[in-house]
Amino acid sequence: MNLQEFRDRYTPVTPIETKIKPNIQGWNSESIAFDYAITQYDPKSIVEVGTWLGASAIHMASLTTAPIICVDTFLGSNEVLWRDSKVNNLTVNFDFIYKQFCANITSKELNTQVTPLPMTSSSAAELFAKHNLTVDMVYIDAGHREREVYADLQDWWPLTNKVLLGDDYNSVWPGVIKAVTRFVEENNLDLTVMNEKFVIFNPS
Repeated sequence: MNLQEFRDRYTPVTPIETKIKPNIQGWNSESIAFDYAITQYDPKSIVEVGTWLGASAIHMASLTTAPIICVDTFLGSNEVLWRDSKVNNLTVNFDFIYKQFCANITSKELNTQVTPLPMTSSSAAELFAKHNLTVDMVYIDAGHREREVYADLQDWWPLTNKVLLGDDYNSVWPGVIKAVTRFVEENNLDLTVMNEKFVIFNPS
């Protein structure tokens, strides 16, 4: 199965959502790290693991015409689920976040380039592996605990042809730093850090 066949089957298009006002928000979503990776590696396919409301995907789409598949549970982070007393019904929460994502993508007319794959990171990685499918670039911004980040790196690096990026490489999230450091050392990979994002690639 090639990428187009995969998208046709699992994530063909972002549903058009015009009833909800766009609310494009994120954290460091227009980082220079995206510009660097896309200019340097010219990816023809991208997977974003942890997309929230799509801000980073929208920015990446402004830099490339490559298809972008957004993997997310669309339930919010663990922190949000624990902290926010209003989040008391996961079905309602999914509906709210997913529709807001769709509204944001629709507002930029990116419904065919940027598409959602509503599942966990590990489930999506297994699905890609099942179909022997790889992509040029992966961007990871899902769980931030050390074991979560390390698991995402283990799952997604083998599915990455050119470059892998990740968010929150800073002292606020020591688990990210520990997981990335451990992974690159164990696998003899090169690491660049810019604008609090990590960029992993094979040694030249």
